[in-house]
Amino acid sequence: MKKMVAFLFCETEEEFKIFFQNEFIGHKITYKGIPITFAEDDFSHICYEAGTGGISKTKFGIRRARRLLIVKQMLLEEIPSELFFEESTGNYLLLCETLDMVVFLIPVKKYKTLQIGTIIHYGQGFTKAIEKQKNKSQKVETIEF
Repeated sequence: MKKMVAFLFCETEEEFKIFFQNEFIGHKITYKGIPITFAEDDFSHICYEAGTGGISKTKFGIRRARRLLIVKQMLLEEIPSELFFEESTGNYLLLCETLDMVVFLIPVKKYKTLQIGTIIHYGQGFTKAIEKQKNKSQKVETIEF
């Protein structure tokens, strides 16, 4: 069966932020029946890139922001992906090799919810990076709290 992937085309960071607020904040989005909680600063985790010298999340990345709809589609299981658990961090990750993309999910045990950690779009060198990620994670079918 064919699947359609949606990219978001906005002109400014503010337009992307408004879209995020309208589509994610306060909406019931679940993954495998588990609620995903979204906060205003999750926009930064998803849409900002590391700065020069590895400084964390200092620069708005339009290429990352355009993937907001893909993140939503992955969470709603509209796009095939694999679920992995990374024991060293206790986080889960959704891997869609077809799109060269990973969505990191942080379990919030107290509330039995998930929160977006970040996304990674591997681009060039994807194969090597994804193999490294797979080696330090184990494929799972369900999320445990």
